[in-house]
Amino acid sequence: MSDAAPDLVPTPEAAAMIGVPEAEFTNLVDVLSLKAARPGSTTTPRMWDRALIEQLRDGPEGHELREAAARKTRIKDAFSELEARYAAWRSALKDAAAAMFQFNRWIKHATASRLRTRELYDLKNQFIELLYALGLCKELLLHAVVLADEDDEDGEPTTQAREYLCFLFDIDGQEFEWHQPRRSVVFEYALTAPADDGPRPEWKPRGGPKKVTLTPEEFFQAEALIRFVLKKRKDEKEAERRAAGQARREQMRAEGLARQAELRRQRGEGPEDTTR
Repeated sequence: MSDAAPDLVPTPEAAAMIGVPEAEFTNLVDVLSLKAARPGSTTTPRMWDRALIEQLRDGPEGHELREAAARKTRIKDAFSELEARYAAWRSALKDAAAAMFQFNRWIKHATASRLRTRELYDLKNQFIELLYALGLCKELLLHAVVLADEDDEDGEPTTQAREYLCFLFDIDGQEFEWHQPRRSVVFEYALTAPADDGPRPEWKPRGGPKKVTLTPEEFFQAEALIRFVLKKRKDEKEAERRAAGQARREQMRAEGLARQAELRRQRGEGPEDTTR
């Protein structure tokens, strides 16, 4: 007697069972390296064992996913207040950079889950990429250090030197410095020569979790500000893309009309009414 066919659900239904948007479920799948019961394709979604989804729904993972979805909805609601506070989004960069300094402390906190830790590291990476793209990096150096296990972002034993990129940004006259694992920096960058201001002490990461100085509400406001800056820059780039596309279309139309006019001139025809 053969076993009963497995009870499978597609990705959209799995997310709905947990009570979160599909993107939040996908984040959890990536962080926990969950394997689908049946892989998806370009036309069909991945299929998941219903028992697994029910386990995630009723466990700490499902609770955290629902909290994350609610937090992001609340962050979007906070954007209107930030719009009123910062007429130009670039004026928020210094405040957002100051807020980002607290992220390392929060990320290292012992209670941060794998899902939340990954989310905050990704947010930090996006913010540093934004500052670099805006041309605010005045110095970029490479450091190689051997980490204690508690300092490693992966939580893996570390016996070989890890390479870190040291970014020094100047934002409205104030300097901000961050060290990022080189392998986590996926955008193009160019190292610089050290500034000629004398020898510097060898950099080593601080051991162990760092004390969290922000209250949960203060941290929420800091995260909202950073996400606000990233969204405004994304919106700006999308507007630039649309404007460039419209300009190209108008140029192509003008060139097409010019070619038509030249052909008519060569045939000795009169001008065509292009206002129709």
